[in-house]
Amino acid sequence: MLYSPLDAIDLAVRYPDKQIVFFAIGFETTAPVHMMALKEAIRRKLDNFSLLTSLFMVPPAIEAILSDAGSHVDGFLAAGHVCAITGNGDYHHLAARYKTPMVVTGFEPADLLYGIYRCLLQLEAGIYKVENAYKRAVPEEGNPAARALMAEMLDGLRKGKDYRFGDFSVSDNGLTMTQRGLFKGSQSEFYEWKRLKWGIVNGNLVFTPAEATDKLLTSASFLWVDNTHILSVALALLQKQTKLERLSSIAD
Repeated sequence: MLYSPLDAIDLAVRYPDKQIVFFAIGFETTAPVHMMALKEAIRRKLDNFSLLTSLFMVPPAIEAILSDAGSHVDGFLAAGHVCAITGNGDYHHLAARYKTPMVVTGFEPADLLYGIYRCLLQLEAGIYKVENAYKRAVPEEGNPAARALMAEMLDGLRKGKDYRFGDFSVSDNGLTMTQRGLFKGSQSEFYEWKRLKWGIVNGNLVFTPAEATDKLLTSASFLWVDNTHILSVALALLQKQTKLERLSSIAD
């Protein structure tokens, strides 16, 4: 039994003749730990270590619930341990779009009761916003160190690598969309980041032209396309930059 991805690193060192594959599962809270293990494997030049990922993000799951016509959820208590990593930024557009209060809470009984109380106050007042009721542990911007650790994985982009996500690939400067024709073969089109808009819709990371946001270019499912959650976090950080030029700039 392993209690940490770093234990798998030790196994890779002890058994260099075996391929050690760690099943990386979880949400935003565990992703930085898995990235830390991967970073350590790279530092030690362990060719026999790899991650099999099944990582998810909470906001797409919440949006999937809220976008369901049969859903009658009046409010959400956002998990404090998740927001401690990511911050609260990914929840603001959900609260506004679906007119649903979202209160960040802890897990002690008093925290949960206070979160429910704040949620009910919003519903009674007809207010729909993100409220942090767990400020002693959750800063608005989340954990910069954990976010920076994930951003370090973008070092490959800085060195010129491309990473594929389903029907498109990502480089430091933008996205290349590949259309596969039945008779005409494949056609590729490159879009700089500044020419794109992106967001999360029904559990998918979607891309549109910046000048025509009603036109879908391509998308990647958080459920079926590996590491889409990492790309989504990186793009959320890029969106806060003044210039949308290099994806790796979020780690500068």
